[in-house]
Amino acid sequence: MALPERPEAFVDWILLWREAEKMELYEKESYRYKVDVFRKVWSLMLLKQEEIDSQIVNPPREELWKDYLNDYAPRLSLRMVRVADPEKVTPMQSAVESGHTLAEAAVFAKVTNVADLMDNSGFLRPQRIPEPLRRAVRQLPLGQIAGPVNWENAWYFLEVLERESVSEEDFQKNRDTLTRSWQKKKSAELTAALVEKAKVKYEVSIDQEVVEAIGFEPLDAKLAAQPAVFLGDDVIRAQAIADLLAKERTTRPNADMATLRQGVINDMLAQTLTGLEALDRHYETKPPFSHTFKFYQQHRLIKELEKEIFWPQIKISEEDIRQAYQQNIELYSSGGMVELAQIQTREKDLARQLSARLSAGEDFYALMRPLAPRGVQTEKIPLNHLSSPVREIVADMVQGETRSWETPEGETFFIKVVRLDLLPSLPLEQVSETIRQTLRQSRYEKVRSQYVDILRERSTIKVNERVWKNIREQLVKEAEPNATF
Repeated sequence: MALPERPEAFVDWILLWREAEKMELYEKESYRYKVDVFRKVWSLMLLKQEEIDSQIVNPPREELWKDYLNDYAPRLSLRMVRVADPEKVTPMQSAVESGHTLAEAAVFAKVTNVADLMDNSGFLRPQRIPEPLRRAVRQLPLGQIAGPVNWENAWYFLEVLERESVSEEDFQKNRDTLTRSWQKKKSAELTAALVEKAKVKYEVSIDQEVVEAIGFEPLDAKLAAQPAVFLGDDVIRAQAIADLLAKERTTRPNADMATLRQGVINDMLAQTLTGLEALDRHYETKPPFSHTFKFYQQHRLIKELEKEIFWPQIKISEEDIRQAYQQNIELYSSGGMVELAQIQTREKDLARQLSARLSAGEDFYALMRPLAPRGVQTEKIPLNHLSSPVREIVADMVQGETRSWETPEGETFFIKVVRLDLLPSLPLEQVSETIRQTLRQSRYEKVRSQYVDILRERSTIKVNERVWKNIREQLVKEAEPNATF
């Protein structure tokens, strides 16, 4: 948005804000709610910036290399057999220990399900291999078999077919991903440290007896009302934890109840404590956020004024909508397709001669040859894609018609409509809501303008032109794309 040359718009804004203050609209519940939400959201972002984001720097190479060796290299190609039946584990293990290959051992143990037999996994990075299986194969020599390894209700026997060597090239290829992963871990560590400090500051304590009584079953009324977590004078009751536990269960149905419950409590504490700490920093009283916060308060007061004074005056009837539709029906045309020839020139004398001859009925294509030596080209284009005023002129023409006109810039256009397929206007029912919103906005502007005029008449307004000029020049400079701060 371009900065205005004059300060009138800003003066109007000040008048509306002060009027809202006089009316004590800051007492409105809707105002207080909006401002409170704004303060909470921004305070959390500023706390994160101060305590976490500002502490995360580019990671040292040695730490990235350590993560690379742990999660990315070496890549392994594996042969695996999955044994789901506990009675087949011992026969499988005995066959392997007797020197049989995995394929032979699987036949011996009667493991025949194709889904349980993987002859070659292809190269896998360590992070893609489940942790118990990863530990078993990380140092396993080629050709040897590890197992049985228990994971997710089954037992695995594994053989390393190939181990890809670690390389600087592969490390560099994955460096950006490693960096993001390192920063994410660092962020989690700093967040955990912040929460631990907040637990001490806000005197957090947990009633383990109440917490351990919370499960997947509905709580009785007495237990539901029991405080489970204490934060100074505030409490989190058992029912609140049970409600979140039920929601968490729907997304992680296979996790055990104790793990889910502890996760819910940890998340509740993290959210509550960071929220309390963010508000306790009172960022809204310190620059630079204090300026933004003050502006938002003023902005919300004006919104309350609009809701209180302006919008109740604005009534749009169905008849208003119908009349607006009829008076501006061309705005609601969905257009159509047009095939046309279009030539333009700045040669005024030639243009006048050609226009006269066109009016006399001479052939368009023959007359345009001096302006289009290679022949007149036609194009098919949606009518609504034509620029104004060409679109309006073409819409008023009929198929086969030719027309010429001169623009204010001194160019002459020649157009021949070869084919014109106009579509009917959109029905009123389809555009009525759009018309309603347009009418509401235009009437709002009128009501606002009249109200501001009254405020201006009641006020003494003086503009220090020198100060305004300096402020505007500074704002323009700061708005430049390459401005530095």
